[in-house]
Amino acid sequence: MKIIKTKCPAKINLYLKVGNLRKDGLHNIRSRFQLVDLYDDLMIKKTNCDFLIKSNLNKKKFLQNNILNLAHYHLTQETGDNLRCEVSLKKNIPIGAGLGGGSSNAASFLVATNKLFKLGLSLGKLNKIAAKIGADIPFFMHGKNAYVYGFGNQLAQSKNYNHKLLIIYPNLYLSTAMMFNEFDKANITKKNLKNDFMYVFEKNYSEVYSFFNDANDKYGLEFLMSGTGSCFFTPWVRNESTKLFLEKIPKKWRFFLVEPLQYSPILNI
Repeated sequence: MKIIKTKCPAKINLYLKVGNLRKDGLHNIRSRFQLVDLYDDLMIKKTNCDFLIKSNLNKKKFLQNNILNLAHYHLTQETGDNLRCEVSLKKNIPIGAGLGGGSSNAASFLVATNKLFKLGLSLGKLNKIAAKIGADIPFFMHGKNAYVYGFGNQLAQSKNYNHKLLIIYPNLYLSTAMMFNEFDKANITKKNLKNDFMYVFEKNYSEVYSFFNDANDKYGLEFLMSGTGSCFFTPWVRNESTKLFLEKIPKKWRFFLVEPLQYSPILNI
């Protein structure tokens, strides 16, 4: 086997609560992660050259800072092998959007590379590597919907969410680290929110927040933010009110109609 192809799904947070700051500098969280059928496409091919990433998002900064570089580094450190390969990544999931695209890419890369090079690493060992790279990666490696605790490394089985969703990306890149930093500065103890970062988003991006907040009053659509943002989602209802709302979405924004997934393609690698 010289090539492995797979799809990397996005996720949404049906709720997200932030707990105490840990000694390692990370926050404990409580959340419910739901996989959806919005995918990036990943192909890994063995080569005789150094590690290389190619993508339809052909920006130097994106390629240099891509999480797959970190995943490859930690995997080579663990195994002592060069793991010479070329990665082709077709990005469909918006970046900096709270949908976990990068973490999903890294999870699929770790599992696929382990199989492609016959490294023989257990899921437990891969999860230890994943924990060094990003908090959401263990969830995506798990491949099933879950309640998520700790810094994102503790998982408990959850039921599948059974409703089509409308996801809107307001063409806004948000750094997870920046949003946690803003959260630490804010006092939200009196806010009763499904996603604790909604207050931070409202404070810093009031115009975009108002667009989604007004959708409830004007069109009966209740939006919730996924992760640390910037995507918002709502259950999809096909009616005249929703049709009118879709016409109001700014042209530079993107929206997706998605179905919930029960399992991730990562389980078939």
